[in-house]
Amino acid sequence: MIQSFVDYDKPLDGVASITFNRPEALNAINMAMRDELWTF
Repeated sequence: MIQSFVDYDKPLDGVASITFNRPEALNAINMAMRDELWTF
């Protein structure tokens, strides 16, 4: 199972929202999150 650390939402108004989902690490960015962010 692949765990997603980043939630990406772009509604019709064109403003994107990126939410980090790593509360156990206070949403600190690790290499997996960096790689996932790079895909956006």
